[in-house]
Amino acid sequence: SKEIVLDNKDIEIVKVHISGLVKTKSDYVLDDIKPVFGSKTFLDAYQQSLFCREKLMSRGIFKDVDVVIDTTDGYDNAPDNGVQVVFNVKERNGVVGSISTEMSNTERPRWVARLLSPNLFGRGETLSTDIAHQLNSTTGNHLYQPTDFSATFMKPMRGSSVKLRLLQEKQDCYWSSYGMTIRGGEVGVEGSVKGNTHRLSWVGHWRELLCLNRNTAFDVREQMGHSLKSSIIHSMTMDRVDDVILPMRGGLVKMEEEVAGVGGDVSFIKETMEAKVAATIFDKITFVASMHCGVMVGWRGVSVCDKFFIGGPLTLRGFELNSVGARSGGDYLGSGAFWLSGLHIYTPLPFYWSRFGGGSWLDNFRTHAFVNGGNSFDVNITESAGANFNAATNNVRLSCGIGLVYKFMNSARIELNFCVPLRNVPTDKVVNGLQFGIGVTSV
Repeated sequence: SKEIVLDNKDIEIVKVHISGLVKTKSDYVLDDIKPVFGSKTFLDAYQQSLFCREKLMSRGIFKDVDVVIDTTDGYDNAPDNGVQVVFNVKERNGVVGSISTEMSNTERPRWVARLLSPNLFGRGETLSTDIAHQLNSTTGNHLYQPTDFSATFMKPMRGSSVKLRLLQEKQDCYWSSYGMTIRGGEVGVEGSVKGNTHRLSWVGHWRELLCLNRNTAFDVREQMGHSLKSSIIHSMTMDRVDDVILPMRGGLVKMEEEVAGVGGDVSFIKETMEAKVAATIFDKITFVASMHCGVMVGWRGVSVCDKFFIGGPLTLRGFELNSVGARSGGDYLGSGAFWLSGLHIYTPLPFYWSRFGGGSWLDNFRTHAFVNGGNSFDVNITESAGANFNAATNNVRLSCGIGLVYKFMNSARIELNFCVPLRNVPTDKVVNGLQFGIGVTSV
């Protein structure tokens, strides 16, 4: 028999099918398979089919997508080099449930029970309902009693998505000895512009602040009670890093602006910016430089829950979580501005140096040395730029150390560090020695 090299053979795409659609509307996925029609060779059809398969899977509405490329010999008037491509899809179940533990940089871990209805009306709509409970919460609820609730509806719309969310969340801010209950909603749109992600949303929050104990400082206690925040938030993210948790190459820039006072009884303007750059030499030694800063100008109803706090095992290492800056008694009051910076050197584990990058679970471990700096201060718009610059550079906190970093299931960062605080002020709570931290982002 004669061997035919298909990748060098010209073909003509005659038909493209999507088989297995039950709930999904065909017009929702047709654009995802159009690139196949431009194929001129078998190899091109194969590559384009795989590309279209990935686009279909990224919709989040299919369990699996199989691709079959076949001839059109059984069709009338089909050309000799005719080819048909069939996408066999398997849709996800109508309701999907999960129970998990979630972590963040500023809150204790919490268990979350989630019900998700993907592809609700056949065009990618998603309805998600969560109930959650913060572990080690001081609210007095039992472990199995949920304290948080949220319901989120998301509708994709031609490269962007619209989101509607209702929520109730409880937070224990033990560094300031108060607890906060947030009830409200959010309406927003998210899309991509030139490869960067933009989000624009309106947020309405009814906040209730309560003292956690009898020792709450008066400066915090007088801010307890109810407030209504109505704000417009815009964020832009330019993400070019190769890994969110432990990047080896690339850069990230994120900016967020919030204007509160569009209704409600709280008015302020807040701007935050985050940047990170990573570079690797010899495929093993990674240098990471990062910074995070923010400023807020408020003129009505601003309380302790609106202000910035710094310090913690993943940001300003060598200091306790959110325990840097001005305080009253034992409670921290926050500030109207801050900046943080970090320099890191990451290397593989010493005994794993020669085998690093081989795909083992040990690739998720790194040793690192770090230097962190930062400051918490207030900006006075009636003062000169020089006076505000002095406020930003006076009493700079500084720390250094070495430690071990583990990337946990591509979703969290776990650190165990030996920290040495180099500069601090008497009101700061420092950690001189071992410090443990779990979170998602880091400085």
